[in-house]
Amino acid sequence: MKNYKQAVDIWFRFYEEKTGLKYRFTPKDGSHLKLLLHYFEQDLKQWEDFLYSIKDDWVLEHLELGIVNSKLNSLMQAKNAKPKIQKKFIDTFDTNYLKTLSPQDTVLYYRHLRNLGYKAEMSRTGAVIGFKSAEA
Repeated sequence: MKNYKQAVDIWFRFYEEKTGLKYRFTPKDGSHLKLLLHYFEQDLKQWEDFLYSIKDDWVLEHLELGIVNSKLNSLMQAKNAKPKIQKKFIDTFDTNYLKTLSPQDTVLYYRHLRNLGYKAEMSRTGAVIGFKSAEA
């Protein structure tokens, strides 16, 4: 992997500046570093800028490549998070419609019906078998 040695040198320099200690590199650190370099597409300047942009005290107190990797993952997830799309369900209980839904959507559909005031009808085993209107 090109730039790997330089990335390790940047990490060693950064670690020593922040802690005053020499870093003891382990094989596990190598896999974390490869993942981090993948994020930065081998751009060593971005890698170095990212390290020096870390302001999280806990990360800096527990400085390990695995923790830095986790910090980057959480930042990337927050950056790439897509707004939740609110599904539109029908406003009445329909068994044929229910059959078209995934298990996750079924739970959301039941919640939608409850929010509309419907009451679940349960079987003896506790399974939902239908919904009754609160008005009925």
